[in-house]
Amino acid sequence: MQVSRLFFTFRRKFSVLLPTSTEKYYFDTVKKTNRNEVFEFLNNNFRVEEPLSKAAGMTETDIKTCFDGVLQRVLKNEVSILAREKRNDQVVGCMLNSVWKRGDAKKNEDIEEDFQFGGDRKGVVTIGEILNELHESFWK
Repeated sequence: MQVSRLFFTFRRKFSVLLPTSTEKYYFDTVKKTNRNEVFEFLNNNFRVEEPLSKAAGMTETDIKTCFDGVLQRVLKNEVSILAREKRNDQVVGCMLNSVWKRGDAKKNEDIEEDFQFGGDRKGVVTIGEILNELHESFWK
């Protein structure tokens, strides 16, 4: 299924045009009240299926810090989308988005890296290093 996104800005407030529901699924905006549900979905699906996480054998403890940071950024603006099954309202997918401003990087130079993981296993640490290096080059 192809989903197109449209974001509208009104006085620094973002809004999302949700995709049209299908016979089996509907879409909803991710809100602070969905945080635990989104975390559970990511932990049970993304952590075990995403290739880097899978290769590193990420545990819930390893990735909890990263998911907490990602969700904190994502929930600042309601521009992320949940896909749910109509028959039981179960989350079957999500598209997480966050809004970054060019000036934020300069303001936050002494703040910790964006992608942190728990634990000190080499594979887990390496993934964090790769993600942070890629993110640092975003505005260059």
